Amino acid sequence: MAEYTRREREKRQQKYQTDPEYRAKILAKQASPEVRAKKNARARANYATPEGRQTRQGAYRRWLYGLTQEQLEHFNNTTMCESCGDPVSGKTKHVDHNHETGAFRGVLCSSCNLAEGHLKGEPLRAFRLFEYMTVRARKCAQ
Repeated sequence: MAEYTRREREKRQQKYQTDPEYRAKILAKQASPEVRAKKNARARANYATPEGRQTRQGAYRRWLYGLTQEQLEHFNNTTMCESCGDPVSGKTKHVDHNHETGAFRGVLCSSCNLAEGHLKGEPLRAFRLFEYMTVRARKCAQ
């Protein structure tokens, strides 16, 4: 999450905790059936179009992974897994990122993303698995 967004959220939380009038205003808005109905109508209209879904998903990915606009465009325009080369789209397309630093690495298919997760992002672990599989394949072929 961007540092600016984090600071703004913390300011709002602090104000919510310390200012009873502000808290009452927020709670009144949340509880109002009219406000909820308007919000739900906007969301339904937004999700009704492919462009709206892509915009909403893009905003979520920018927030969750801290993607820049260029990285988001790269993600949206990628049609092949950057690891195995299989076609990716919709639910099979995943953001690959470093879990320690949050840095964007690329776009993976579901299988490669799952494998990378099980290997815990450790190249040595992947190399050992590769060696194991090639040795076992040779033994099984004999």
